[in-house]
Amino acid sequence: MGKFNSSKETLMRKSPALVAILYHDAKINLDYILNILQKKRNKILIVLDGIKKIKVKNKNNIKIISLKKSGISICRNFCINYGIKKKFKYIIFFDSDCIPHDKTVETHIKKHDMYKEYQLIGGAVRPSFLKKKTTSLITKIDGIMSWFGAVEQKIDNEVKFPYHIPTLNMSIKLEFLKKSKIKFLSHLKTGEDFKFCKDVKEKGGKILSITGAVVDHEDRKSFSDVIN
Repeated sequence: MGKFNSSKETLMRKSPALVAILYHDAKINLDYILNILQKKRNKILIVLDGIKKIKVKNKNNIKIISLKKSGISICRNFCINYGIKKKFKYIIFFDSDCIPHDKTVETHIKKHDMYKEYQLIGGAVRPSFLKKKTTSLITKIDGIMSWFGAVEQKIDNEVKFPYHIPTLNMSIKLEFLKKSKIKFLSHLKTGEDFKFCKDVKEKGGKILSITGAVVDHEDRKSFSDVIN
């Protein structure tokens, strides 16, 4: 499948985490997102869900894979398998409709190194209606319903049943997934995050919601966007 495009400078320090971006639309300029991530020399895997190709200005440390229209679960599983094969320690999930903050990735890595007993770690997701003065009712409902499990925390907290964390801005210890063989269920178009978290807990894993790892999310603007 080829190697990451890398300069000599970016190869000086290998990050223990694979940053996996599921690309499904162009709501946000992808080069803007990548510029934030590339400043820290992160290894980035972009999976295109039903899209043949995209253009990026700076390809350093980026691998782009195009899959036929498969849905979020199959794309997430592909990223996990890729991360395990390439011997990354952690995987961090983002989407093409979110903007990670400058320290989001390094905070995920730091917290994984700090909390050895937690297999899943979730950061905060800020819905777009919190930043914009005028938004539609659909946007507000989408933001509240989608990200109630990813509100910003004042302290790091363990996530216990029946609560869960969304797959967006989620990071995972890949060794745990390799041993437990947990996958996202491919037939689920929604709710895959709840089932995944439930399976992790049933296999003895623990989940942590952390401070300092934030992404801004561009929420859906119409009912048709929501059902699609």
